[in-house]
Amino acid sequence: MDEAREQGNRTLEAVSCFFSATNTSAKILEIGCASGSFLKILRDKGFSDVKGVDIDQQLASHGRDILGVNIAVSDWYTYITNTNECFDIIIALDVLEHLSPTEVELILKTTCQKLTTRGKLIMRVPNPSCPFVLPTFYGDLNHTLLVSAELLEHMLRTSGFTGAIQFKETQPHNIFKKIAYLIVHYLFVKPLISILHYHFYGEKPALITRNIYCCATRS
Repeated sequence: MDEAREQGNRTLEAVSCFFSATNTSAKILEIGCASGSFLKILRDKGFSDVKGVDIDQQLASHGRDILGVNIAVSDWYTYITNTNECFDIIIALDVLEHLSPTEVELILKTTCQKLTTRGKLIMRVPNPSCPFVLPTFYGDLNHTLLVSAELLEHMLRTSGFTGAIQFKETQPHNIFKKIAYLIVHYLFVKPLISILHYHFYGEKPALITRNIYCCATRS
């Protein structure tokens, strides 16, 4: 339980900048929620309408039985196509890279339609602008899709997302590691990689961490 709480808190810290933590009436769906540690934290914070979807029956059962959260066993496309509900926030962390390009186009369009007017889709995906992303991406045989922030934004726009699209680099959760990371990242690593990127591509990358967060608002 303690491990689930810690994991859920890390997720909340990472994505809470994209939505109001005080709007506890928000209807939230997490795709690929595993055993639901993030759902548990949201519920503990007062969010009353949260549910998750995962393809792993065992993880879903653990979440329902041990953490007491609402998890359906399904894949993203099947669930979002068949549900009659609309959500204020849909979260899919480390999911998009497991899909084919055709699946992504269909899923993003359908997901957009299942968001409320100002609803948001929050994702975490591998970042091809990072020189060290390949060990992460190819460390899982189920990874099939690697898209840049620019291509992802284009795909979101063509899928119906007309509102703001924001990107954010990942950071460590521990406060001491975060301080050390920020100093090294912004004083040394990012300037060096930006110089090399500009040398080869004629432009500086905005995001260089192995994974990045994306928040797309429907309208």
